[in-house]
Amino acid sequence: MQPNGVMRKNTVITIIFKGTKQGGSMHETKGKDKESSCGLNDVKEQLSNLTKMIGEFKKENEVVKSEISDMKQRLNNQGAKKLTTVKPIMNNNNKRVKESSSSESENNN
Repeated sequence: MQPNGVMRKNTVITIIFKGTKQGGSMHETKGKDKESSCGLNDVKEQLSNLTKMIGEFKKENEVVKSEISDMKQRLNNQGAKKLTTVKPIMNNNNKRVKESSSSESENNN
């Protein structure tokens, strides 16, 4: 048995009955030093900087999205460029008719 009358089966039980080492509650504000408040101020400052960065990122993201949608709109307005393809002239036998170009002439010397 422990001096306070509790058997030591689990350290959690002994801690609960003994309380904190200083004897006070963990919610008391008397014993807190200034370091914790300075750390809290640092965390608050970091959070505010982070929110500013996220806000800037959102603005930049919106600008990029609008530029992309403008590009898409311009491409849709221009339409697909129609390509003209020259189909070879076919005769009745489904054979290609010779054209008058120099590469296809028979007298190519």
